[in-house]
Amino acid sequence: MNILCGLCPPSDGFASIYGYRVSEIDEMLDVRKLTGVCPQLDICFDVLTVQENLSIVASIKGINPNLMIQEVSVLDA
Repeated sequence: MNILCGLCPPSDGFASIYGYRVSEIDEMLDVRKLTGVCPQLDICFDVLTVQENLSIVASIKGINPNLMIQEVSVLDA
């Protein structure tokens, strides 16, 4: 699921959903419009910083990366 959601790149070969390659950033945006993820547990990774965890959730939700950077920088202040 991490590969199909774009959280991790495939280690070999490629994965696609409806012909969209999940390893291509432009195509991953289209994949996220077609799919959804509902984690059963909190999606916080202990090895990542707060900013990195927020970036992952923002990416899954389709939030513009520039808006995410702006919002996270407000938290740093």
